[in-house]
Amino acid sequence: MIAVMMPHIVNSSRQKEGLPVEWARHCEVAAVLMRAGHNVCHQLTAQGLVYREAAERERAEMDRLRRRFVLANIIHNPDRLESATAVAKSIKAHLRRTT
Repeated sequence: MIAVMMPHIVNSSRQKEGLPVEWARHCEVAAVLMRAGHNVCHQLTAQGLVYREAAERERAEMDRLRRRFVLANIIHNPDRLESATAVAKSIKAHLRRTT
């Protein structure tokens, strides 16, 4: 199982109406992995925080996670990859090495 930390869920009503949709990268990565047959779940890491607390916690959590994982985040992520496809490819390669 692949855990994806998701602070929100993208509303797909625009897609249903045929309008352009700009997916958040973490959602796009989850979709690529799900299409490839992986079991993806989301995990809310915190709720009910004011903006400052949430921003501080996000930066600290990302610093911790970047040491061991590839992150899809664009903001606050100096190690970000160029696309959701590149992130998914990296995750799949990691899964092949560890299974």
